[in-house]
Formats: sequence, structure tokens, C-alpha cells
Amino acid sequence: MKKSKWFDGAKFVPAHVGVFETANGYFRFWNGIRWGGHGATVDRALLFSDIHDCGNSPTWRGIRK
Repeated sequence: MKKSKWFDGAKFVPAHVGVFETANGYFRFWNGIRWGGHGATVDRALLFSDIHDCGNSPTWRGIRK
């Protein structure tokens, strides 16, 4: 899995909808407006994608298979 550099969530949001890795070791879904709930795997993050998470500015990085 390829990963991008880390981005400060207070300054940058992802340009594309999808699942991203956060600095706390979890994965979260970005829907283009807000972050969903976190999961330990990409698949779990997708399951929780409709849950609004209060921590809306995580440090994140992109992932690619």
C-alpha cells in the first residue's frame, strides 16, 4: 500500500472522497464535507462512513492499493 505525506487537518482537507489514514492509526472516510467515524481497517471505516465524527480536523495521509 502506497501512502502520501502527512497533512495537517486544520489546514488541509482531502481533494477526493475516500478513506484516509489518520495519525492515531485509524482509517476514516472523507465524504467531501466532513469525516466519518473511524475504523481499524479501511473496510471498517467504510462501514462507519455515515457516522459524523466530532474530531473533524485529523492529521491525515492518503493511501493507495
